[in-house]
Amino acid sequence: GPKEVKDVMEGQVFPTMEAGKIAIDLSTVGPSTSLKHYELFAQKKISYLDAPISGGVEGAERANLAIMVGGDRQTFEEAGSIFKNIGKDILYLGPSGSGNGMKLIIQLNYMCQLVAFFEGIALGDELGLKLDDVFEILSGSSARHPTIEKRYEKIRANDMEPRFELRQIYKDLALARDLGKEHNLSVAVIEGTIKSLSRAINLGFGEKDAVALRTTNKNTI
Repeated sequence: GPKEVKDVMEGQVFPTMEAGKIAIDLSTVGPSTSLKHYELFAQKKISYLDAPISGGVEGAERANLAIMVGGDRQTFEEAGSIFKNIGKDILYLGPSGSGNGMKLIIQLNYMCQLVAFFEGIALGDELGLKLDDVFEILSGSSARHPTIEKRYEKIRANDMEPRFELRQIYKDLALARDLGKEHNLSVAVIEGTIKSLSRAINLGFGEKDAVALRTTNKNTI
């Protein structure tokens, strides 16, 4: 999150880097954090790129991550060989903060859908529907989501070992919410999703996978 990135980039990376070098941050934080570090590193003539990644565990293992980059275009081009070692879809989006702005748009869309998906699964449970039937119908409908399908086996096994911890999902959505508010946009859907996540975290599932939402959606506190 922003605090951890600040501690590392300002407390450890910045003091040890020399002029003419390039600092690349792959973290998911708000554009304002990226811009602050871009300006800080520029004081020592160090180039700075925000380059958040998408693609999950599989993308990292296969080195075909999507990488969204903000900063100076010339610096982006100089760092191209680094990005090609870990990513496949590599896109320069504009000035500092643009990469993280795009990443939060992804998180907003995907994570709101993910929470809604588990609310649907919980409703199916209450209606007595067979889980495999629900999966089959969803997979053939307009509600199909290929990334969420990666969790089907985990859901069948009620495996809550995290692919992505609930507390991290909360962190990213809170950043997206704050960015929306900063631009005077409606954040009603994000707020509702955050409320569901808060309930799960307060029930002690913050370090569990989103699979936990199937259970926590049945509890109120």
